[in-house]
Amino acid sequence: MQKTSEQELLQACYGLTSCQARQGDWSAFNLRPGGSSLWTTAAALTALGHGLLQITTRPRWLARSYERGWDYLIRAKEGEPIGFNPLTPPDADSTVWLARALGQRLRSATDDQSPTRDAGDVWLASCLDYIREHVCADG
Repeated sequence: MQKTSEQELLQACYGLTSCQARQGDWSAFNLRPGGSSLWTTAAALTALGHGLLQITTRPRWLARSYERGWDYLIRAKEGEPIGFNPLTPPDADSTVWLARALGQRLRSATDDQSPTRDAGDVWLASCLDYIREHVCADG
């Protein structure tokens, strides 16, 4: 597998951040209950979190976009599993994206005692419990 250069990674991150809505979310498409704001934001944060872990210098625009996305999710559903958007019930596949994003965020946290880290640990545990409830008996 070919390694992605830092410049290519920054370009991909910039492309993703340019699609972010003013309120901090990403939305891929609309269905009857509205736009796909929660799971797409979790997926975008997973991708940006990967980028932030790989690059050596964090541009301000990238850090701001990442934090705006987290602010949106925290306002919408802090501590809870997520679904398609705030109007829909949680679902396992959306919550998997959130768990991945939370895991990356927690791995990159520098202060182990911060309230954000503690809340993130609790939120991740809640998501993992929810996902476990939806695993089929045959695995």
